Amino acid sequence: MANIRSPKGLLTDLVTPMQGDGSLDSRSLGRLLDRVAGNCQAVLLASPRAGEGVFLDPDTRAKLLEDALLVLRGRKPVLIWFTNEDEERTRQTLVILNRLRKRHAAEHAVFFVDAPLYYHSNRGLAALYREYRELTGDGTFLLYNDPALVGSTAKRLKRSNIRTAILKELSSLPHLAGLIFHGSLDRAGGYQKAVRAHPDFRIYDGDEEHFLDFPSMSGVVSCGANLLSSGWQTIMQSSLHLEGSSKNYPDFLRQIWDLGNFLRLVKKRYDASPAAVIKAVLAKEGVIESPFSHVPCPAAEALAGEIAAMMKDRPR
Repeated sequence: MANIRSPKGLLTDLVTPMQGDGSLDSRSLGRLLDRVAGNCQAVLLASPRAGEGVFLDPDTRAKLLEDALLVLRGRKPVLIWFTNEDEERTRQTLVILNRLRKRHAAEHAVFFVDAPLYYHSNRGLAALYREYRELTGDGTFLLYNDPALVGSTAKRLKRSNIRTAILKELSSLPHLAGLIFHGSLDRAGGYQKAVRAHPDFRIYDGDEEHFLDFPSMSGVVSCGANLLSSGWQTIMQSSLHLEGSSKNYPDFLRQIWDLGNFLRLVKKRYDASPAAVIKAVLAKEGVIESPFSHVPCPAAEALAGEIAAMMKDRPR
């Protein structure tokens, strides 16, 4: 099977709807997917940020993936984070998720997302992903670089970023389709240079603020798109020059500027605890039943109230 090219554009970093006991809420998940699917190019499940992936066991991630595939029915590609606390558990999670991918392979494009430095050093990463490819048969992978995530582990490894020389090697593997990037702008520039020999290898901006300042031509992974998918899609299309005509360009530019500033203001209110605050907003709007989060935020209700007031009369 040929390798799947990763999508270009807006990737929604989906929050994981849960019931009050912390179990997956499949009905709320369906409503949330229907809300965002029309304005994004792909959906990221179980991410370590909005998706609270570090708290989801393999069976919960499998249920999340299966429910999402059944709701989307091939409308959008699905990315799922399979990283676990060590290499063996990560491999086990991948095997479980891959069974589901194979079951739905004819209808859905599924990408496996991994933060390798969470459980592995830079040394030997190319061999690791060759092994993962053999394990899945024809799986396609994206890397996840996040120094804050790596720094949160009890087991500190030498580096918290994928080395640029290692990324250059990894980008040559045909089953590695791209990277979701968190980190400094200097490192982002170094990464772009490292992969320029492979134009199909996408580097997505995982930091919405960075994207608003310096839009990536690959796309952005946005947790704010759970709330304002239409606004983020408009910004995304503008950065890819898919909207706006020469006739009304000055007015359009002003609208994009105002929209970007609005999205920044909303982001400031959920930035410290994205999952908890965004879920609180979605619960207020009736999209999900419960605002339960594994990372509770005492100010979530107050911040959600501010965001809900800001979003009034704004397209979702």
